[in-house]
Amino acid sequence: MGESTDLVSRDKSDSQGPPKRTPSVTDKVQTRKNVSRPTSSGQERISLSRGSQKSKQSDPTEGGDQNAGDHTERGEGYNEEGEYEGGEGMGEGDRSYSGARDTTREEEAVFDPDKEYDTDLEIEESKESFDRNWEEIYVEACKRYNVVPASYFQRNMRKENLIMRHHGLGAKGAQAIAVALVTNTSVVKLDLSDNNIEEGGALAIAEMLKENFYIAELSLADNAIGEAGMTAVSEIMRSNPSLTTVCLSGCELDDSMALIIGDAIEKMQKVEVLDLSHNKLGDKSAEALSKGISESMSLRSLDISWNNFRPKGIVTLAKGIKQAYSMTKCNLSWNGIENEGALALADAIKTTDILKELDISNTRMNTEAAINFAKGLAVNETLLVLRMGTNPMESAGCYGVITQVMLNPNSKLQEIYFDDIIVNKDFDEQLAKLHEIHPNIQVFPAGHEEQRKKKVPAKLDHPCVKVKKFCHEKNINLLELFQQVDKEGTFTISKDDFRSTIQETGLELTDEEMATITVQMDRDMSGFINYHELFSETKLQEARDEADRKYIEQVVQYAARK
Repeated sequence: MGESTDLVSRDKSDSQGPPKRTPSVTDKVQTRKNVSRPTSSGQERISLSRGSQKSKQSDPTEGGDQNAGDHTERGEGYNEEGEYEGGEGMGEGDRSYSGARDTTREEEAVFDPDKEYDTDLEIEESKESFDRNWEEIYVEACKRYNVVPASYFQRNMRKENLIMRHHGLGAKGAQAIAVALVTNTSVVKLDLSDNNIEEGGALAIAEMLKENFYIAELSLADNAIGEAGMTAVSEIMRSNPSLTTVCLSGCELDDSMALIIGDAIEKMQKVEVLDLSHNKLGDKSAEALSKGISESMSLRSLDISWNNFRPKGIVTLAKGIKQAYSMTKCNLSWNGIENEGALALADAIKTTDILKELDISNTRMNTEAAINFAKGLAVNETLLVLRMGTNPMESAGCYGVITQVMLNPNSKLQEIYFDDIIVNKDFDEQLAKLHEIHPNIQVFPAGHEEQRKKKVPAKLDHPCVKVKKFCHEKNINLLELFQQVDKEGTFTISKDDFRSTIQETGLELTDEEMATITVQMDRDMSGFINYHELFSETKLQEARDEADRKYIEQVVQYAARK
């Protein structure tokens, strides 16, 4: 028997059977999909079916009518209202019309090609049925790889940002997720950082990205993906047309993978942001990376901080930065630039007409290296943000940097960061001159020397000692005052009674001082203070010792700042 796909139209003028019509492409596709949907009015007008009536009865979710086998009174394929639902026993070109006409629905039944009908037969509607299989696919994949399904993934697999850091997936867990994401069209950002996915997981994710062109941001940070995993990911970086951001920070990449990484950077198709920080890349990798940087057509931001580059490697990388075609942001922090590397970078920024942000923080640049690097700033016309903090360049190095910027009337610098560097009065005076030339530039040192010149802190008494001394000077019998409140003679009173009694003497205690007394005299945390301990010489000596200890700590901290 054939599949039923025609829309029924009726002629207003006579009661002949429905005219025959060649099935449309939509009809055929929907017949294959075996979809049954309600109309906009909430009534089911058309039911598309295939297979035996028995199968329809056993699976009502496929749009079958469990009473569809009874057509004796209203005709094969029609419901009680005379509407055609389709049915078995009728071929695609041989259908008989039966059932009473429903004149109230004639206008709706007449087919007009120029009129839009709400038939619910649009092809794109079938996506919902397809989406429902994502969870099933994932569960089946978990069974195949013998892993427990991650409930977080199941709850969030339809969101744009799927952040699964520190979930302990392992290689097999990542493989199961990769299977489920092959046909996923929702996830745009995928973060699997720190999941111990190893090479196997990286290979599976890369294989998935050969089919999935919806994911734009990928992070495999803090996973030891190995050389095979890096090779697979680099292939995706070259071929995937939608991937724009890749984070491979802390993936234990070393010099043995330099050629793979360099080739990927050079031939990347769409990747604009690449994070290779916290790896083991050193001077041997510099040549391959430099070549990739200089020839990449897509790279916008590169982070190679916290690696093992030393002055020789920085000199090589500087050549790539100098010739970079598209890179606007580069992070070289926490490597060893020193004076040799500073000279090479100065030459690079003199030439580049694309670099806008450079981070060379904590790169062992002393005062001489900072001044040598700054010579490039006297010429550069593209840099907007410069970070040079946590270097042993001192105030003199910072002075030299802003002096060179002053010499460049075309400088575009907007922000300069000197984190963890204390500057002096000479720097402040030069900074004021800089603002006269470039009023919009912002400079952020760690602080000024004058701010650190503080007096040696005065020695303060412990609050218990303070109370005792005050009462002695004023000739106040504090014990009697407490006993007046302590009607039962238990030597304990509440915190509020303790404070109000102290206030009666004219002595004001701060909240901090009150808290200190409470900790010492309310050992059991009951909320009541044993005021008898206030008059114990042993306790008072402990309080004096504690005050001395705090004073010594303050003096030591002051000396360290000096």
